Amino acid sequence: MPSSSITRAQAFTYGGVKVGTGTDYALTGVHVFEDTYDELRVAYTVLVQDNTTSSFVTECNALKDAMRTPNSDLKIEYGASTLIDYTQAADTLLNARGSIQVVPGATSNNSILYLCTVIGGRPADETGLNGRQSADYRITTDEAGIDSLEVSARYTATGGTTALSNAQTNFATYAASLQPSGDWDNAAQATYTPDYTNKYCDASIAYRELIHNQSSGTANDAALTGETITVLTQRSSGANDRGQNAKPLVTVIVSFSTAVLHTSTTDLQSKWEAIRGYLITVAENQSGVTGLTVIDENPSPDPTNNRLSGTLTLAGADGSNLLSSQTVMGTVKNLGKVFVPVANGDPLAADVHQGPAVHVIVIQSTILEIDAAGAGSAKAFSAFEAAKRKFLGQGYESTIEEAPIDQRFEHTGQNFSTRLNLRRRQRKVTMRKVNKVNLGGGAPVGASSTRTRTRANEGLPG
Repeated sequence: MPSSSITRAQAFTYGGVKVGTGTDYALTGVHVFEDTYDELRVAYTVLVQDNTTSSFVTECNALKDAMRTPNSDLKIEYGASTLIDYTQAADTLLNARGSIQVVPGATSNNSILYLCTVIGGRPADETGLNGRQSADYRITTDEAGIDSLEVSARYTATGGTTALSNAQTNFATYAASLQPSGDWDNAAQATYTPDYTNKYCDASIAYRELIHNQSSGTANDAALTGETITVLTQRSSGANDRGQNAKPLVTVIVSFSTAVLHTSTTDLQSKWEAIRGYLITVAENQSGVTGLTVIDENPSPDPTNNRLSGTLTLAGADGSNLLSSQTVMGTVKNLGKVFVPVANGDPLAADVHQGPAVHVIVIQSTILEIDAAGAGSAKAFSAFEAAKRKFLGQGYESTIEEAPIDQRFEHTGQNFSTRLNLRRRQRKVTMRKVNKVNLGGGAPVGASSTRTRTRANEGLPG
């Protein structure tokens, strides 16, 4: 190759091919060198010429192949000194890409002028950033006034440490530092996306503001993430004696779901046992019913995904010790007819006589209440007493008053919750309608031997 008419002190090496001083490739014109925090860009023109066509073609192809080599190293020399020596391995030039193009109008026989360009990334090596090249965050507020925080960042490899390692080691701490005051929980776990050379890694995470505790006395339980708790309160109104204001037990259902960090624990059963007492507290606070008893427990651990969910069904009194009040009355009327068989050959024949009629009424009242001092039995049995007074006024007399039934028992709740002590009481009286004719002692007043006789199925011979 003939000697260049212009002698340059610079030499550029990319893709293993050196151009400039001491090579068959001559530098011409003015080269461009741009080095920023994020990127390096170098451009230079190279004159390739030779006396023979075959050598010329070989030199052109070698330069083109070198410029197409990805992730190659870049070296710039100035005379006997090295100006820069950036390599992929040392993380000083990241994912470099070269390009080559013919300068328009600069070709002739066995001579061509190329514009060569090299662009590569630069490591985020600023002190204190730990490889973080860029970052963004966004705070949004939902309709309940609860804030959410989304953070994203890009990390580069630095000094032999991969981009993924830099991100995993430092991103969570950085993202947490952006949280406003208050307590925050992970709405989504951190995501790390390195490129195929592990020179760049994009990281993202989302947080949600906590406005309630995640466990007893702990706003942010480090083992739990993405926790949700819902409380369903069921109040029913049963049919009871009028004016007693009895209220049935309230049913409260608490549903719980969370992810459990496996680095904290994989013993999901123990974690459930540790937080179910807190779930009872939440149920009482949200339903307004204190002293709830757990009557049904349904934990649902998912060991494959280390998630924990479950429900607690609870019962409790809704501001009244009286749970139910039922008074029933039943009447039996015996008309007093007496049937005397007649021996006339007809098996259905009978004399019908009017005997004493009997009207009997049975009053029974049953109440269910919380077994507590001053449960209010007087009020609970007021319907019973009112019914007695009513029929006494109508001429009924008490004939049988059964001993009151008083039963105490427990609502079978789980042993980690408050027990419900219940009391069932019952009163019953039998009353008979009486038209009094003998208010004193001795013989009956107005007794008569006269009786009414009716011949049933008359058919006797005259």
